[in-house]
Amino acid sequence: MVELNFKNKSGQSLIEVLIAMAVGTITILAAVTVLTLMLRIGKQDVSFQTAAFLEQEVVDNLLVTAERDWQEVAETSDDKKYYLKITETKGVFKIVEGTKTVAIDDVDYTYYIEFDEVNRSSSGAISSSGFKDPSTRKVELSVTWKFQGDDEISTVTKYITRSKNEVFRQTNWSGGPTKATSDETVDAITHRFYESEGLDFVFQPGLLKIEDIE
Repeated sequence: MVELNFKNKSGQSLIEVLIAMAVGTITILAAVTVLTLMLRIGKQDVSFQTAAFLEQEVVDNLLVTAERDWQEVAETSDDKKYYLKITETKGVFKIVEGTKTVAIDDVDYTYYIEFDEVNRSSSGAISSSGFKDPSTRKVELSVTWKFQGDDEISTVTKYITRSKNEVFRQTNWSGGPTKATSDETVDAITHRFYESEGLDFVFQPGLLKIEDIE
């Protein structure tokens, strides 16, 4: 009886060892899985932070561009993608159709900007209907990249508004009238004006006087 009990105890000890090894293996595999997931999330967070920094840089440069020349923004189409292209003048960008890829820490980030018109209600609030606001544009900036074979995207939406206008005062029209149509672009400040009915510019050269038209 003593020998039989000894064998039973030995068999029981072996089973306990096998169970302990199995539990240990499962625990180790679970820990490795959690650690791998944490490392992946950590790296993914870094890539999203990098995309956020790129977004902020593009938005800042776009705001400077809009302040320098609002026409750059106003002339964009609602159904096209754009990016900022650096010009020969340091710190000056132009809005160009297409997308741009930037390599950061061996990762290619591609961004593009989409513009859309903005409507305002009678109270001046932005709305889906109402009248078009030519001094405000909706901007949607998207950044795409690959992370461990998967496509990732980060998008930010902002509104930019024309904050200033170039104004000049003209008191000398001695250059006389021009026959050019009003549809032509005036690319320089001169002393000339478009000839129009109801303007007296002969009586006193350099002075425009509006006449009554019956």
